[in-house]
Amino acid sequence: MGSYFLMGNVDFPLDLDALRVPGVYWLAMDRQQDVMFTCRQILAAQPLQSRVLWLGADDSAAVQSAPLAPETGPGKLLQAGYDSDRLGRYFRHLPDELTRQLPRRRRQPWLTLLTLPSAVIDTERSRPLGDYCLDWAAWARRERVALLALSYGTHAAALCDHLQPFNDALDGLAYLQRLTDTFRYRLFHWRNDQGLRVEQEFALSQGDSEWHAEASLPLPLVWRDDEQLVLAENVCLPFSLPLPEHWRLFESPESLAEEALKAYAATVVFAIRTREEVEPVARHLHDLRRQRGAAIKLVVRGLAPCLRFHNEQLLLACGANLVCTSDIDDRRFLRQLTALQGQQIQRHVPESFEVLLQASHPPEDRGVMSPRRFVNALQERLEDQPPEMLGQLLVILQPAQGLTALQVLEYCRVRRQGDMVTVFEESLYLFLFGCQPQEMDQVLLRLFGVPSRELFVSRLLLPTPETMLPVLQELAVRDIPDAIPALSDPAQQEVGPESAKGYADYHRPQAPPTPRTRPIRLPLASDHAEEI
Repeated sequence: MGSYFLMGNVDFPLDLDALRVPGVYWLAMDRQQDVMFTCRQILAAQPLQSRVLWLGADDSAAVQSAPLAPETGPGKLLQAGYDSDRLGRYFRHLPDELTRQLPRRRRQPWLTLLTLPSAVIDTERSRPLGDYCLDWAAWARRERVALLALSYGTHAAALCDHLQPFNDALDGLAYLQRLTDTFRYRLFHWRNDQGLRVEQEFALSQGDSEWHAEASLPLPLVWRDDEQLVLAENVCLPFSLPLPEHWRLFESPESLAEEALKAYAATVVFAIRTREEVEPVARHLHDLRRQRGAAIKLVVRGLAPCLRFHNEQLLLACGANLVCTSDIDDRRFLRQLTALQGQQIQRHVPESFEVLLQASHPPEDRGVMSPRRFVNALQERLEDQPPEMLGQLLVILQPAQGLTALQVLEYCRVRRQGDMVTVFEESLYLFLFGCQPQEMDQVLLRLFGVPSRELFVSRLLLPTPETMLPVLQELAVRDIPDAIPALSDPAQQEVGPESAKGYADYHRPQAPPTPRTRPIRLPLASDHAEEI
């Protein structure tokens, strides 16, 4: 074998532990602490004559600077940091930045370790990812360097999916996955002077300072040939039907999720029987989608009528391909699973599950409030809300001729947590949480007690943050009042948090006199809004 550096894995085949010179390798991991552990192992494995450059974020400098054991490590170690806020620019010009850090006169090959968050791949779209890999390979050949990129982040598996087509530029690609009680080292390909290894898997244990391969491995990698495999909770399969071929059943969602971490394109079916199960299942979906990438098919089957619209939106935003409600019969459910074969999800799944979970909860405010408070409350909610979360509406209603907005407001009975209403310039602004546009006629009837056509001549529906925020920003710069005239019903004054109630709890007052209606133009129409 020619010039190479060893990674220092214990009981590993030599050809899979070696980084040839020149060469570019990529090792993806879920956690930053595993990246730092691996870097320190690699440094400790280098002989005295080795030369190493370690480049990482400034916030990891304290970890990098921890001393190695005596008489271990390379004879020369250069450490450099980059500003995390400027990582995108650094990534775009990586060969030039690395060249500046290396000594100008080099008599022997260098090993370069680059640690970076894998999220930079999501944000850096100025050039195709393959172009960057080709540039790095050309730089490594020109400078006689072995470059090992070690990335960390919750969507490491998805990153490997993106990198696999570029095996002509990358000499090696692997994924170190942390499971409940062990680690899996999934090797996609690894090239050096002894040849090419492809698609192998090792179980690793973490020692005090080294990764150890277990003696019974390597095993052949079988997880990429699972397109027809269905992993499901046992309650998802109706007992009236025989167990289909390629199905595997599990007693709990936890055991199902752990097995699904080994899958690539299988179909994974979770069950929901009560509303309390929505959050843990959504968390499993988010973890699987971020770790296993776009090919795995995630399905939720509701076994009871407990899923509300905002619950379904949370499950979809966390990466579900399909949410089947309890009114779907067994045979139709199986047909829907068959239709998923070969699909890959295209939606982006945000990195933070907590942000999605918070967005799925209704606002704490409800009821009638001043225009200023209404605008401030919605702006604060929408500006930090991920675009993947839908299921809320801002409705602008224009009263019919002969009625004022305050008169109409007298008949509005808002009872659900998160629903808010205000009046400004003879228009009524209504924010509804967990509501779909096609439900508007029914919702307005329950809110006001009479058909909406008898109270309003027009309405404007704004169903997304992109359509709501421009209207709210326009109102915010205007002289909107901090109060509205007192209402005759004290119960309709502004209220704080209260447990959510269904639309069936709305009270219906006596219907107001039917006004004469005449169509008029709504002045706040938006080019992006849906008017119905």
